[in-house]
Amino acid sequence: MKTEISRNSYQPDRHYSGVYQQQGRMLTDADWNEQVDIGKQRQDEVLRDAIGSGSPKDGGIIGSKNQLQWGTVYVDGIRGELRPSHGNMDTPFQFDQQADIPLVTSAMAMSAMAMSAMAMSVRQL
Repeated sequence: MKTEISRNSYQPDRHYSGVYQQQGRMLTDADWNEQVDIGKQRQDEVLRDAIGSGSPKDGGIIGSKNQLQWGTVYVDGIRGELRPSHGNMDTPFQFDQQADIPLVTSAMAMSAMAMSAMAMSVRQL
């Protein structure tokens, strides 16, 4: 999606904590956008520090029998969702039935299932 902004003034290496309005100064979209970028970076850092990577105990992608299931996972504090392309979250997990996964062949699905089974067995060691 295209957008038209006057300029991108966000500079993460400067470690600004906020953007403040000055009396008599014109408001610009760059000021607002920079404040949003600062807030987003701080939120991402907090999530990465507090959550890190993993799967929640309830609603996560690791089921009760250490099998993959539809659910939520966090990678570096960023939330991801493993969901079926059709049906509901109660259907059994099938690698080739994931939403947002392009061009999966049955060989790729079998290979991925073998890799996840191997990862589960290593995790239990």
